[in-house]
Amino acid sequence: MPNSKTIQLHSGARMPAIGLGTWNAQPGEMDFIVREAWNLGYRHIDCAHLYENEKKIGNALRQANVPRDQLWLTSKLWNTDHRPDDVGPACQTTLDHLGCDYLDLYLMHWPLAFVHGEGLKPFGPDGHMKMDTGVTILETWRAMEKLVDAGLVRNIGVSNFTITQLTDLLQNARIKPAVNQIECNPYIPQHHLVDFCHQHSIAVTAYRPLGGRSRDDRPPQPLVREDPIVNQVAQRINKSPAQVILAWLLKRNISVIPKSSNPARLAENLVDFELSDEDASEISKINVLLVRPFLDTASDGR
Repeated sequence: MPNSKTIQLHSGARMPAIGLGTWNAQPGEMDFIVREAWNLGYRHIDCAHLYENEKKIGNALRQANVPRDQLWLTSKLWNTDHRPDDVGPACQTTLDHLGCDYLDLYLMHWPLAFVHGEGLKPFGPDGHMKMDTGVTILETWRAMEKLVDAGLVRNIGVSNFTITQLTDLLQNARIKPAVNQIECNPYIPQHHLVDFCHQHSIAVTAYRPLGGRSRDDRPPQPLVREDPIVNQVAQRINKSPAQVILAWLLKRNISVIPKSSNPARLAENLVDFELSDEDASEISKINVLLVRPFLDTASDGR
């Protein structure tokens, strides 16, 4: 049965609250993951041009015979396509790869513009990304608004935006951002940013909701799933640590896009219970100051 939890967007659309994350998913896994996720009840798939697997996802959806009107598809505009003339073609490429006529949600992946035409990550001689300073966030956003007008995209939003960046966009946008997708978990709770978004009817989606380690972490990041408070709550209510973390986010009205290629974990991530106020409060009190120095929220390029 499809998971019934949804998050209402300001457009009136209801986005499935639990989605399937596809960042770092290997192309050879996509047929299996998509089929398993669909059969388990996932109705939201989170994609991005940067992940370089949208064509595989599209093939997997066709092989699984997934009805388009029963699936929520999110994708993201990459930093190299921020120039207004590049936004439409970038969206069309994603549509072609996924094999669909429209996206339910299209996000500006980062509030940064890289130079166009030199690959996804155009490094300069100094080892830093080559930035495109000739285009503003608002110019890119207005091109995304035109995608809605054309029917190619039903909702538009942002990712990795701060309160300051959102404030500026809200003051100038014709179509208000529907979603801000951010890294969020008990070690990176983002309380002020989440509150701001909700106050302005911007839904929040948490990526890396379960935390995790990147190969380049020096020193290794602590794992949220191994946190003693998370595990105490999990043992008390007979749930897994991952389920407790996801339930904590859902209770805050934050949608989640955990990723896994393990069928048991895919099923486990479709949490079907609500965390009590007491347990949620306990998770919220985790001392972030103890772990924050070890965290680098942009280290994996997500």
